[in-house]
Amino acid sequence: MSTDLRGLWLLTGAWVCALLRPDPIVAAPLAAVIFVLTVLLLRQRHATGYAAPWFTAPLLLALAALAMVGLSVVQPQCELPGPAEQSRRARVEFREIVAPKIDGRVQGRAQLLAYRQSDQHSPAWQSCTLDIYLTLPKAPPEHAQTLEVLLSLERNDTGGSIDWWARGLSEPSVLSYRTSSIADRVKARLPAMLEGAPEQGRALLPGMLYGDRSGQDEELSAAMKLTGLSHLTAVSGSNCALLTALALRCLRALGLGRWSSGLGALSVLGLFVVFVGPDPSVLRAGVMGAIGAVALLSGRGRGSLGVLSFSGCILLAVNPSLATEPGFALSMLATLGIILFGTGLSDALGRWMPNLLAQATAICLAAQLTCLPIIIALSGSLSPYTVPLNLMAAPLVPGITVLGLFALLLAGALAPLAQVLAHMAVWPAELIGRAALHAVNLPGAARPWPEGAAGLWLAVAVSLGLSVILLGRLHAERPVAQRILRFALPMTLVVLVAAMFPLSLLLPPKLPSDWDIALCDVGQGDGMVLNAGSGAGWLIDTGPPESEILGCLRSLGVRELPWVFLSHEHADHIGALPQLRTSGLPIGKIFIPEGFDPSLVPEATVLRQGERGGTPELSYAVLGPTPGESSSNPNDHSLVLRFEFDTAGESVASLVTAGDMEQESMAALLRRRPIAPATVLKASHHGARNGGADIIEAVRPQLFLISVGAQNSYGHPHAQILDRARAVGARILRTDHSGTVLVTFDAEQIRVNTIRWPVR
Repeated sequence: MSTDLRGLWLLTGAWVCALLRPDPIVAAPLAAVIFVLTVLLLRQRHATGYAAPWFTAPLLLALAALAMVGLSVVQPQCELPGPAEQSRRARVEFREIVAPKIDGRVQGRAQLLAYRQSDQHSPAWQSCTLDIYLTLPKAPPEHAQTLEVLLSLERNDTGGSIDWWARGLSEPSVLSYRTSSIADRVKARLPAMLEGAPEQGRALLPGMLYGDRSGQDEELSAAMKLTGLSHLTAVSGSNCALLTALALRCLRALGLGRWSSGLGALSVLGLFVVFVGPDPSVLRAGVMGAIGAVALLSGRGRGSLGVLSFSGCILLAVNPSLATEPGFALSMLATLGIILFGTGLSDALGRWMPNLLAQATAICLAAQLTCLPIIIALSGSLSPYTVPLNLMAAPLVPGITVLGLFALLLAGALAPLAQVLAHMAVWPAELIGRAALHAVNLPGAARPWPEGAAGLWLAVAVSLGLSVILLGRLHAERPVAQRILRFALPMTLVVLVAAMFPLSLLLPPKLPSDWDIALCDVGQGDGMVLNAGSGAGWLIDTGPPESEILGCLRSLGVRELPWVFLSHEHADHIGALPQLRTSGLPIGKIFIPEGFDPSLVPEATVLRQGERGGTPELSYAVLGPTPGESSSNPNDHSLVLRFEFDTAGESVASLVTAGDMEQESMAALLRRRPIAPATVLKASHHGARNGGADIIEAVRPQLFLISVGAQNSYGHPHAQILDRARAVGARILRTDHSGTVLVTFDAEQIRVNTIRWPVR
């Protein structure tokens, strides 16, 4: 085997020690172990000059652990004094680009630079740099850099690189503004060049070029994450390795020597890091990418692995909190995969595809294999489409990177050519975005993975098992071993796929227990549940016949329906009522509007405009239909309801739903009884144009929910309705894109969970 794996033991020792952060007392037994192993090493008789005894690996592990323990003793810990939860005036800076949320909040990774002592007699500022996750109730001015704000601080006890959760309690004052650099001015040209470009490509391209995801909406971001493509829009080790590999190949093609080409490629990588921004994660990605690219192109994995391990140890020594940071783990593991498997996979793929394309594909496959446990830990699910989508994206990424970067470089001098190149780069990015959005709606798009330690160890076992088999397949020298491994690799893949996916179908999706609104995925129809507590739910419409409403109720833990509201008599709203009646689920009162055919539900109670009911925690008010509505269209007789969600006597949120009421009837209703703004609005008539936009303007919701079937023949929802919802700042959630939507209210925010398959 050509790869020396001993460096991994050095890295493992440093990583484990940085993760556990043991007391200094551990240094004594570590020193004793090192002494014994060193004596054994000195006494060892080697058969050859390069052989190493079996205990070299634990010796390296112990040496790295002892070094980390020693560094933790001499390095002073910067920490906030006092209790875990506290309020302090602090100076902070955001570490990433943040975009305002629907309600105007901004939140993201930040750094606390200094804090003021709570003691009024000690007004001096104390310098202390801590990683925090900062939430501000209002976005700071554009280009603001350093802010002074009163913070509520809560210690993060769950691990990771974030030390404290921080929430702004006052209006931040700006201490300094970001100066516009050349890189900032170059980046600012990209949106202008992309005017008129396809939507998904326009949103993805900045992220794929320099890690800016601010243009992606939540639907696209969730789709990229679920399908395992989100790494394409972050500056990672594999991205930097790809850029370095492309630069090196181009320079070699121009006739430069190996050393000149290598230095030129590393210079290109350095300029790229400066262009993106010297954020710690970008610097790490640059270091890892350079190592991975050199390993791939030189074929010298033996030395590159040692450099990677030593670099990882240095980074952990400088900042031990990296041990629990997903970005660090992804960079390290992606580069490790490139070093171990990149050259072999590239050679194998090069037999049936161009060399440059084979190298790019090898980078993506190798990184995906070693990063699998981290991807599972972050997403909590497994998509069977991740590998095919990454294979589809692999040959597109080099073209996007080259065309996009050349477009940025030429934007000032040759603007027309730069715009052409930018649009050429947008189309493959658009293809990736559309593929991600399409894949999340395919059957079994996100299979749940076992939770907890068992699920994590299963992911590690899968990644490690495939890595060992592939490593042996690439480096085995004995013919017998080659034949066994040639047979073992495809068989292992078949067994794993056959075992994991059918078994995962038996695992129920994980649902939050504190949800308030559930918009069930019932296809082309309406079915919504409100959580009334203690296993009770208020049901608003049932969906069409044979809908999934019963499965939705069972999965949500709803054991009884004290109240059922039927908005109007069309089958896509009441068609599943016979199923509910025969299901054994206790049903209390059924409410219908005026104008509803009473023969359809003889036991129902008619609700009239102005009536109210409910409990102190959840109440309703009947806003419509207008009494004596003369229309013969059942849609215009739909119940218009307002629900209030109260906590401790205070309203925390509200919901307005209007069935399928159409535009003219809604306009007449609003003229007689204006509807106050609400937190959530369920779209009238599944977002059809005749549902009208007047109610959107009146309610001005933060969330706009649309219950609609995928690829329905009616063209629902209409683009005009979506545009009006966006214009009032609403976040749009659709069952055809997101599946079942769960909304949870608390004192500070609205939380949304989506389940991208019918709840059963």
